[in-house]
Amino acid sequence: MRQYFRMKEQAPGFLLLFRLGDFYEMFYDDAVKAAAILDITLTSRHVKARSKSAAATGEKAAIPMCGIPAHALDNYLERLIKRGVMVAVCDQVEDAATKRAAGGSSGGIIRREITRLVTPGTLLDDRFLHPRRNNYLVALAPATSTRSTRSSSNFDSFGLAWVDISTGAFQCSTCDAANIANELYRLSPSELVIPEWLYQRLQLDNKSNSVSGIEELDDSLRRTLSSYFVRSHSNQAFSSDNTRPLFDKIRHATTDAMASPSPTSTSDSELDLDAFLKSLEVEEVAACGGVLSYVETSQKGRMPAISLPRKSIPNSTMIIDKATRNALELSHTIQGPCSAPTVLLTADC
Repeated sequence: MRQYFRMKEQAPGFLLLFRLGDFYEMFYDDAVKAAAILDITLTSRHVKARSKSAAATGEKAAIPMCGIPAHALDNYLERLIKRGVMVAVCDQVEDAATKRAAGGSSGGIIRREITRLVTPGTLLDDRFLHPRRNNYLVALAPATSTRSTRSSSNFDSFGLAWVDISTGAFQCSTCDAANIANELYRLSPSELVIPEWLYQRLQLDNKSNSVSGIEELDDSLRRTLSSYFVRSHSNQAFSSDNTRPLFDKIRHATTDAMASPSPTSTSDSELDLDAFLKSLEVEEVAACGGVLSYVETSQKGRMPAISLPRKSIPNSTMIIDKATRNALELSHTIQGPCSAPTVLLTADC
């Protein structure tokens, strides 16, 4: 179980699927949660108690557990993701038979690693995706996000970056505070990523409808964000120093590069990227860095093919607020997003 606890520490907030032979097993609270969602049998196993006093007497404790067949992993993942559960998949990364041959009858514990982090906004498998809507992961970065102003700044404007890693589409823009709710409603993100300091400031881990000790402007933003699946990400990820290397990675991971159509040399390509970065607002760069860093983390360092971001110009298109969108049933009905008969689905037939 020590190996299991090490894996859990590497993926806080995730439900851990721990590979044991032909099954993925879940333990403790993960097992209770998964058994209820997946409608599978919850059992228990006896292990040595973790407290020092109990361990000294050899006392054993019963812990909840359940499991799913490894060959049916995707079927169960689909059900978990639809319930908004983030899943960490821990696999055996060495062959058990080879391990036994090398170590004799007591070859030791099979090495395991987390090979996959699955979240609602970082899905690649078509079976998990809606066929007629983008699966956007959105990052939100306040314009005033330097350490010296975080504690006292008001939120006048934001940088937004949104990516659909299943298609590679990537855009960014700025948005004033008055329109942030409408813009997020338009994008309908499957997952929303914000800096850790902002997550803590807005007390988003407190699921109560009202919290004490929070400023009025903060409370308005908190109410807006609470409608979405929000995750905090490291403050460092939302920095310009972090964004440039990530732009390099996605440019090398895809043939859909911005810059000049046929760069004549590496230095020309570098200059094009520098020029593009300078064309973005500071908060846009921060949001781009945050969303790309989150993607890279979820994919365990394997950056998918994503185009460099297309800058969306504020006020270049007509802004339609949430109430109007609902009244016109453009993409939402009373039943929810992309439910028939919306204008979007009718036009897409």
